[in-house]
Amino acid sequence: MELIDELRTVTRPIHTRIEQLPAARALAQGRIGREPYLDLLGRLFWAHATFEAEVDRLPALRAAWPAEAERAEAVARDLDALGGEPPCAPPAAVTEWRYRLRARGHHAAWAGAGYVLEGSRMGSRVLAAPLARALAVPPGAGVGLDYHRDGIADLVGRWERVRAALAALDEGGANRAHVTFGAVATFELMLAVHAEPAADPEPILVHAV
Repeated sequence: MELIDELRTVTRPIHTRIEQLPAARALAQGRIGREPYLDLLGRLFWAHATFEAEVDRLPALRAAWPAEAERAEAVARDLDALGGEPPCAPPAAVTEWRYRLRARGHHAAWAGAGYVLEGSRMGSRVLAAPLARALAVPPGAGVGLDYHRDGIADLVGRWERVRAALAALDEGGANRAHVTFGAVATFELMLAVHAEPAADPEPILVHAV
């Protein structure tokens, strides 16, 4: 089985679970509140920043991974535009994820993480419009939507370069178990990241008797 097909197969169940979370549904439906969204962005910032630090730390990964495949800076810009800032320390879920992948002891596990984090860019683009409505901001750059808009002009090209990097790091299947381990672990992280309450509660109407 081709690497991408195997990655899609092994991660499909947890990917589906994430899409069904209240936070993910609130994002897609454009009804997330600003504060819950800022909290979510803070957790996403640390996921991406941690991955990017590992790319810099591991020469074999850095040599193959596209330099453009980074998203932490876009998250930081959105936090600033929306009146927030990255948390001063990573959440426990990110710390545990980093420990698990480092304990794996192979750079290809981080390639699996990159498959998830950069692959999310493809689906992320459709969230920009509902988020603009939810956050009451105009569509465009610099208003808090950059995480979902960056690279939109070359999505296919970016993804093809990531796929090429994944294939190189897979080394013809020799590292397949490491890559799939990293992908599943990163989807588990995304499940934790999105599991926090995300939508503002519906108002409770009290009728006079």
